[in-house]
Amino acid sequence: MKRSLLITLAVLVAVVLAAAGPAFAIGGNIGIFVNNSAVNCAVMRGASTSTYAIVHKNHDGSTGSAFSAPLPTCVGTSMVWISDQPVVPIVLPNDTLGSQGGVSTAYGQCRTDNVHVLSMLFNSVGVAPGFAGCCLMTVKPNFLLSPNVIHTDCSANPVEEIANGTSANVRGTGVAVTVCPCNIPNEASTWGVIKELFRSGS
Repeated sequence: MKRSLLITLAVLVAVVLAAAGPAFAIGGNIGIFVNNSAVNCAVMRGASTSTYAIVHKNHDGSTGSAFSAPLPTCVGTSMVWISDQPVVPIVLPNDTLGSQGGVSTAYGQCRTDNVHVLSMLFNSVGVAPGFAGCCLMTVKPNFLLSPNVIHTDCSANPVEEIANGTSANVRGTGVAVTVCPCNIPNEASTWGVIKELFRSGS
């Protein structure tokens, strides 16, 4: 009985998604990476300065986003944000803290590739790492706009959708990547959740 209900529900969801079109687009991940290749998220605290890339990936079309990426408290006073280096045409900060307080961005066109939104430049104070172990740094919402990390899809009437703000692991100078593993999850779609329910059903 449970399996029959799940199959019926799965079919209904598939029909709704097909009919709804862009409104059900995938928001993807907005994450912090070593560089704009968006592969390695085990970022290192450099001896003098560190540059981290914010990249929007795994989406199915976007024209802009809104988020923040504040330094976590676990780095203590060992790192200080200096500036953002925008890559996309428009980056509007909430205030003088830029990405640390929240930014709204416009990509200039509908993008379906990985979008290198901006790079954040930090200054390191002293040579020592300044913190023990790994320090999780997470992309968070631009709270002036939304309680969620968001992006705008490419539909004729643009829709704001939730994107997945992912995390990086800040590691001290000289600490191996394997010590601070970092996995970037894909944004779970409604259809994916239904399939998982079906697999686990009896």
